[in-house]
Amino acid sequence: MSKKHAYSLVLFAVLFGVSALAFTAQRVKAQLLTAYIRANGDVDPAWVPIQRNGDIYTFTGNMTVDGDATGMIIERDNMTLDGAGHQFSRSPMAIYAIGIMLTERSNVTIKNLFISKFSDGVFLNSTFQTTIENNTIQTESSGVTLISSSNNTISANNITENNSAGLKLISSSYNSILRNTLMNNARGVRLENSSNSNTISQNKIAGSNIAGIDLCSFDLFQEHNRIFGNEIKSNRYGVHFLLALDGTVKGNNIENNTKGLVIYRSRCITITENTMIRNTDQGIYLDMSYDSRVYHNNFIDNGCAPHLYFSSATWDSGYPSGGNYWRDYSGTDLFGGLSQEGTGSDGMGDDEYVIDKNNKDNYPLMGPFHSFNTSLGKPVNIISNSTLKDFEYEPTGVIRFYVSNFTESQTYGFCRVTIPHDVLSPPYNVTVNGANPIYWNYTLYNNGTHTWIYFEYEHSTREVVIIPELPFFAILQLFLTTTLLAALAYRRKRL
Repeated sequence: MSKKHAYSLVLFAVLFGVSALAFTAQRVKAQLLTAYIRANGDVDPAWVPIQRNGDIYTFTGNMTVDGDATGMIIERDNMTLDGAGHQFSRSPMAIYAIGIMLTERSNVTIKNLFISKFSDGVFLNSTFQTTIENNTIQTESSGVTLISSSNNTISANNITENNSAGLKLISSSYNSILRNTLMNNARGVRLENSSNSNTISQNKIAGSNIAGIDLCSFDLFQEHNRIFGNEIKSNRYGVHFLLALDGTVKGNNIENNTKGLVIYRSRCITITENTMIRNTDQGIYLDMSYDSRVYHNNFIDNGCAPHLYFSSATWDSGYPSGGNYWRDYSGTDLFGGLSQEGTGSDGMGDDEYVIDKNNKDNYPLMGPFHSFNTSLGKPVNIISNSTLKDFEYEPTGVIRFYVSNFTESQTYGFCRVTIPHDVLSPPYNVTVNGANPIYWNYTLYNNGTHTWIYFEYEHSTREVVIIPELPFFAILQLFLTTTLLAALAYRRKRL
């Protein structure tokens, strides 16, 4: 071999060795077990794709961690981690591992991140005033877990296909769970062991093979939790209580579940303004539960009547407020339904709705219950056998909405309207397509803060307008004022 060839081989070997070392170094650099946001603000290791700008930490690319350690540990308070739409995942996962872990932290925001392939996506332990928002989370156990944590907000996340729960709260209180989409989890939301005073609101929860919302305690009562305004569909149990006290279930649509609302060994639960529709078994199921109040709910086309086992509840809120709408109620409202003028119909059945000998709705509603918010924060409630749409409230003193018939064969409709005096002062005048209703009673009841009115109409799509009716002295004063102004104007013109 010539010297020239020998030198070439040596040079090639050196270059190959340097390249191999560089490749090895690059692989070592790329292997990431755990990323940290340190208490002093540093990102560790510094080469991970996170850019810091003050207290804002932004992903600049996808990040994958290896091994079985926690993916990221945040040790800093008063900061924001912004995923900027990037993915944070692990590969491979052999044992339990957490995606992002916070312990004894406060005022942290985690947003805009796609978290996948961990056991728990985000884990808060003794953490306070933290926000988890607008993330997509697909993990093996729970999407977000809180232990002994309070005053946190979990909002607008898309959490799907978690084997344990989309959101799990253990011994955690005063947290808000808002506007999340929770699909195909074992449980949508699970509260365990003295998780008190939490709010679960405006979430879409479906496809849970155990429960959409599961409040479960095995020793002490869980107290004062509020569940309102959620869409809860196609779960085994829509909402499930075990050992709950003084909870509220309000304004939810609980639809196409096996059982709609299940209450075991619980007391003093307020259940109001919910629609429980087309649940395969019962809309509501009570087992060894007492002192609950159930009113202004719509029970429509559920497979079975309410089931009560060693249980009792109050099924209405008295007169004039009323009870619940039961699609299978066969009673009438004074002489067989819609009245002629003078008979005094009021939108409530004349006979009780009997569940069992200890449970009766004394004032069953003749149409579904609806509640409409106003700009003054006071709702207008309407009981009607019509389809209602396009409700409007004008602070100048007008309530407007449209009614149409449920079915083609329906020829008459009614509305029973509850109006807060702060929204519209009585007395009232109602027009249906600009004309008087065929029957009306605008003084059905007045308790000093609200007035109940009732009116009937022939059916088709019609506009209903409710305005205050000026009393005689006000009309007289307006007439005198108008006359005086006209006289002054005429005098000026003559001069």
